[in-house]
Amino acid sequence: MNTSGSVSAATTLMPSILASRRRFLVKTATAVATTIIFFLNLSTPYYGSNDANTSNTSTSFQALHRWQRQRMHQHNKTETSIIRTKCIDEIRKIHDEKLGEFIRKFKRDSSESDGHWNLLVQPSFHSNLGDTLLVEGEEVFFERQQFVHQMCLHYREWPAKNISHCPKHFENARGNNLAFWHAGGNWGDLWPLPQKLRMNGVASLLKNNFTFVGMPQSLFYRSNATRENHAKLIKQNVLKGLGLSEFELNNSADAMSSVRERLIFTWREKSSFQIAKQLYPFAHNMIVPDIAFQMGEFHPKRPREDLLVDILLLLRNDQESNIVSRADEAVSLAIGSKNKTFRVADWEDRLQLFGDSNHQNVDTAVELLGLGKIVIVDRLHAGILSYLSGLDFIYIDNISQKLTKTLSTAFDSREECHLWERADSLYNAIQQALEYLDNGGGNWGEEV
Repeated sequence: MNTSGSVSAATTLMPSILASRRRFLVKTATAVATTIIFFLNLSTPYYGSNDANTSNTSTSFQALHRWQRQRMHQHNKTETSIIRTKCIDEIRKIHDEKLGEFIRKFKRDSSESDGHWNLLVQPSFHSNLGDTLLVEGEEVFFERQQFVHQMCLHYREWPAKNISHCPKHFENARGNNLAFWHAGGNWGDLWPLPQKLRMNGVASLLKNNFTFVGMPQSLFYRSNATRENHAKLIKQNVLKGLGLSEFELNNSADAMSSVRERLIFTWREKSSFQIAKQLYPFAHNMIVPDIAFQMGEFHPKRPREDLLVDILLLLRNDQESNIVSRADEAVSLAIGSKNKTFRVADWEDRLQLFGDSNHQNVDTAVELLGLGKIVIVDRLHAGILSYLSGLDFIYIDNISQKLTKTLSTAFDSREECHLWERADSLYNAIQQALEYLDNGGGNWGEEV
């Protein structure tokens, strides 16, 4: 069945992010012993992006089908949680190492009195929960780094959320200032407004003595001509912001070095990183995993029996979707004669389902994903939130394949961290889900 709900704007600032996270604590002596053994087995460093690390993975572990591993771990949920915890912690360490470098360099309090500002520019608050998860990840990261900052928007202020108008901070900015631009998957021509704001924002931030650090993004263009045109505009805005000529940039090693110190683009996909190096050689380009992993683990509660279904399909219904039809009829046809229940939903449906008026509520998002014994998603952050919540899921790529690209980059060659399955179509995803359920899999089995 399908449910839907209306969206209402949140009017209060998000509560303390760290305080709201439900950390999963391993308390038993067995868990401690298993942790020690597991950490020894994962002694190979995660970061380094060396494909040769693949050979360090246990052959017997690789030989098992992932669902077999999942079912094996269901009898020892502690072991599964330790694997997931280790994998998430490795990603957060990369954030601390790579993004934390800029905070350590520019660390200071944002105060009007001394004219120094630390900003998070263009945070996004709307019905697409993925952006909310990115903001939460950013805020968790900043809190862990003890980074005092101000959120601001380029086009207006938002007093209800304590979000200021960015130009306000340009008037008295002196010395060095640091601006992180909000993360996402909107670098390209799919979502023109965020891209336009970012391209224009580069010039104004650089001109007013800010170092520009773009939080992890995906790059995707349908039009090569637009891609090349945007690259030229970004370069022009960089030169404008720094008061340089193209001749100076192209012929002075010192000028190029100084630009790269002030302009940092980070990418959550290796393919985006490779393209960006060609398009923006004047910037410092880096690979950094999706910032939503900073939220850490969630521990969802078992849903009410009347809401629990065999298959929960959380599917997008916009221009990024690769699915021909997300209608109940299409799912029923794929399930066939199997006596399985299902629900097709998107983020907004949880508002009516749980009587929630706040479309930025992450807890009800976790609760929505938890309604399925197995979850099928085509939204990247539905997959990431399922992973953080310890829920088994199958994903279908969108048109830019950002789920495969982002997850594979985040976990690199760590095969043991890949606690999900991939399908190339909705039909195949449902067949995998049925196989999983028929073989005893389930997020909410008797052992949970």
